[in-house]
Amino acid sequence: MFVVIFRSQRTDDSEALYAEWSQRMNQAVTEIHGYISHVGFRDRETRKGVTIAYFENVEAIRTWRDFPEHLTAQELGRESFYENYSVEVAEVVRAYRYPIT
Repeated sequence: MFVVIFRSQRTDDSEALYAEWSQRMNQAVTEIHGYISHVGFRDRETRKGVTIAYFENVEAIRTWRDFPEHLTAQELGRESFYENYSVEVAEVVRAYRYPIT
């Protein structure tokens, strides 16, 4: 299993457009073969956020990275949505949960 960690800081601009594209991307990623799940959080005061997405393999991450609508969203992100962002991709070497299910 692999994880993509997307950290960002939103601009004050384009709230409605951002909300629309965020919803579109939340749905689109679920259609990628090899997608597992994702979750995101944002602090309203600092506008800093993180989205963590899990994929079965690196190929699924590449498919998501190069997904045409996601490419458009990335461009919008650089132009309007984010002051800054970073992306990290890592392999999960161990995972466990409580309670055990």
